Amino acid sequence: AAAMTQAGGGPLHSSMNFLSEAFAMGAFPYVFLYIIMVYFFSYFWTTVQFNPEDMSKQLRDHGSFIPGLRPGPRTAEYLEAVMERITYVGAGFLSIIAIVPMIVNRNLNIDFGVAQFLGGTGLLIVVSVGLDFVQRIEANLLMRNYAGFLGGNEKGKGPKIREIDALTRAASLVCECLDLVRDAATEGVRTDDLDAVAGHHLVSRGATSLFKGYTQGDTPPFPADTCISVNDEVVHGIPSNRALKNGDLLCVDVGLKLDGWCGDSATAIVVGGADANPAAAKLIEQTREIIDLAVSRMKPGVRWSDIGRELEDRTEAMGVGLVTEYVGHGIGRELHEPPKAPCYWSGFGGDDFTLSEGMVLSIEPMLTLGRGPITGWLVGRAGLPAFRMPVQLDPKDGWTVRTADGSFACHEERMVAVTATGARVLASPGGASGGAER
Repeated sequence: AAAMTQAGGGPLHSSMNFLSEAFAMGAFPYVFLYIIMVYFFSYFWTTVQFNPEDMSKQLRDHGSFIPGLRPGPRTAEYLEAVMERITYVGAGFLSIIAIVPMIVNRNLNIDFGVAQFLGGTGLLIVVSVGLDFVQRIEANLLMRNYAGFLGGNEKGKGPKIREIDALTRAASLVCECLDLVRDAATEGVRTDDLDAVAGHHLVSRGATSLFKGYTQGDTPPFPADTCISVNDEVVHGIPSNRALKNGDLLCVDVGLKLDGWCGDSATAIVVGGADANPAAAKLIEQTREIIDLAVSRMKPGVRWSDIGRELEDRTEAMGVGLVTEYVGHGIGRELHEPPKAPCYWSGFGGDDFTLSEGMVLSIEPMLTLGRGPITGWLVGRAGLPAFRMPVQLDPKDGWTVRTADGSFACHEERMVAVTATGARVLASPGGASGGAER
């Protein structure tokens, strides 16, 4: 019996010795299993504590955003993808902290009680500091959110009541210039000739150009009275000896000051008529539709974020791109006054504001035939569809803004006054002035 017991216990004893040695603290199997468990519990904690759909909803409800992404499923997918990768990197970092004392104890013969300070204690410090950092960020975000609700946001109130009649005269003169340029824009005409037409007219009416000599940051002074952008040029195109061709998409922006008040509007045309480029003609119609929608929603008490979201949804439904780097603005004695008025809301980094009677805004959507994706390690090579169209600045002149993919762009702009019951366009190309209230 003793022989049988010894014979039977031999393999079991050997197996236990093998497991004991293999999974001794600091041994490779032990460390490998430890790392797997760190990763498992890291992903488990993230799954339990983090719900991308709820966070996406909270972002939208509080007027927050992720630049370049629309609220909803796309934001949720983006958050989930980012958290997966952050968890992966974070778990690796925690694993390193956890196994350092084992390696030090095993290879340097340092007492484990001392070496453990590098691991367990260090892990607690890292986690506690990380949690405290997150709590501080959340507290700051909360205070930023409620600042506009509790104490009011002076920057969001926009300009005071304006002399609407004076602004209407300035807007009407701008539209006269736009009409003259539109009539002169035929095949073979140079864009600097069109600039001369507008410049001569505004000077003859006693106005001064707001664009000529204008600087922004370290840009050179703008050299012309008008911004004339062709095809893939979004805004701020400099008039030159470029000759127009039938089918070109021409966008003209005029800014002037008349009797101390500013006027700023833009319009687009297809050289040779709509039949010369049906896609461009449709893009012009869609851009004007965005302006019409904005005007129809504007009235005292409405928050701009609500309008921006609706404009964004309409643009998305059209299947076109939207340039988000440039936005509308207040206008009065100065060309660019607060508040900023984007024709979207996702990704806007400025303040929200509430419309009030007497405010005058320049509404200027910029739509493109192309759309741009977000790519990168955080969201994968396929990426998530972006709402915005990326643009690039021409390094040669420091002004001309083009679509990144070379697609055609359309820029329309109208001056809109908020009235007691709605809003009205002060003037439109084609002769409409002091349009009907909506």
